[in-house]
Amino acid sequence: MFLFFSWIIPYLLNYSLIYLCIIRLFFISNIITVGRMIDENKLAQIISGLLSPVSIALLVSIIFSIKSLNNESYNLFVGLSLSIFFLVLFPLIFILYFYKKGVIDLWVSDRKKRTPLYIISIIGYIISSMIFFILDYNILFTISFAYLCVTTVVMIINLYTKISSHSAGVAGPLAAIFYVFGIVSIPLFVLVPIVYWARRKLNAHTPFQLIMGVIIAIIVTFFVYYSSNILQ
Repeated sequence: MFLFFSWIIPYLLNYSLIYLCIIRLFFISNIITVGRMIDENKLAQIISGLLSPVSIALLVSIIFSIKSLNNESYNLFVGLSLSIFFLVLFPLIFILYFYKKGVIDLWVSDRKKRTPLYIISIIGYIISSMIFFILDYNILFTISFAYLCVTTVVMIINLYTKISSHSAGVAGPLAAIFYVFGIVSIPLFVLVPIVYWARRKLNAHTPFQLIMGVIIAIIVTFFVYYSSNILQ
């Protein structure tokens, strides 16, 4: 009986979170419907906030922290706390700090000002990847390492041309969720064109920059997960 509940509870938690994500998707769809009656720029700002890279990172931290319950040596409080700190708070703190100082705008629109923030985020991902590797938290290590690789590639491309961190910040995690949970997560990919619309509406990116963010994030994330499976 104990073995049954030790298996079924993490299973239900994992897939209930996916369904909650789908519910959130319908919530955003309703916002878009209402948005037709209000200013579209304000709607685009709201969507950009709801689907910002740090917002998605928070969701990913929760999903993969609970997914890690399958690991007998895993501590949910430790895993979740470390994930939220390094994937969400660590980059967010510096963004808000420089924003308050007037160095950047909230979305870091200036391409040249993004590089230091990318480096800060990469440092956080390196530390979290090392910690998760040492703790043998494989699921959290893989998602953290995927963030590290995607951000590194995006930073390198950003040195030459602007690329959408919003589209990469949504597409990469969705690719990871799809790789782990399978077809049940496919409806979540509707978030990609929603983000595309919002960022285009605000003239934050060109179509090329948005599409490039999606393609790079998905390719790098799948490569990380595929390589991780081979090495295990």
